[in-house]
Amino acid sequence: MSRYAGDDRPLTLAKITLVTFSTALIASSLVLLIFTLASPPAPSEWPGVLVHEDGSVSVSDELQDERSRAWVARCSTLGNRVC
Repeated sequence: MSRYAGDDRPLTLAKITLVTFSTALIASSLVLLIFTLASPPAPSEWPGVLVHEDGSVSVSDELQDERSRAWVARCSTLGNRVC
């Protein structure tokens, strides 16, 4: 079957598919990069937080207010990704 002079639908469909796939790939890569860079540090890197050899976490004297103790307790119990 010969191709008509003005019929470029298969080529247009291929371009649309390529552009859509490329855009989705770039967007997902950017989202992954943002989440990777925005992840909180490990508990040992938190200022005023002491991580002991047995894995328990305690608050130094500079963070003795009620909210800080509650935050450290919640984050050390639930894990790094929740905070």
